[in-house]
Amino acid sequence: TIILRGSGTLITDNCYQKSELSYGLVTDPSSKIQIVKPLTKEDISKGNKRGRNWHSESSIIEEIYSKNIRVPEDCPTINEAYASIEQSNGNLTTIVLGPGEHAVEGGKYGNYLEINCPVKIVGDPKVLDKSKIIVKGGFQITAYGVHVEHLTIRGSTYSGVSGKSSCTLTDLIIGQCGMYGVEAYGSDAVLNCLNIMVSKSI
Repeated sequence: TIILRGSGTLITDNCYQKSELSYGLVTDPSSKIQIVKPLTKEDISKGNKRGRNWHSESSIIEEIYSKNIRVPEDCPTINEAYASIEQSNGNLTTIVLGPGEHAVEGGKYGNYLEINCPVKIVGDPKVLDKSKIIVKGGFQITAYGVHVEHLTIRGSTYSGVSGKSSCTLTDLIIGQCGMYGVEAYGSDAVLNCLNIMVSKSI
């Protein structure tokens, strides 16, 4: 089995020999190729000679879901990763953020990522220093079943985390926000916080 994942995956400009097995993606009957969504075979195998991008008759080529979607390996941005979570009908559950800065693209509330479905957003556990995993922006949480862990939230236009539904926040650094580090809206919203540091906010 060959498992293909990551937004940098590309199979192109191959199949120069006129062979029955000359395809971008091809397997024998005893093996298979698995492509981890949100990738598709159309995304990764294209531009091969004579249109032989994949063998569609005897080859086993599956598109599968992993529970985790990694940024930037699988999706280049946190916004795109969350959109994939929403579209997966529960097949994807977790966004894993690698080291570096992950800018939240602006929404109607500034640079808030609006979270409307259950999701875990976690920093890569292999990166021990959570200050090296930075979300530039904030989260507005309106869904139950949201968990955010092991990362830094910085530079939100408004609050770092604005909770309108109950959620859990663990091992976070939150700072330089235009409003509050963490805020809860309404009597039903319970934000369970463990090991949270807030600084340089209103």
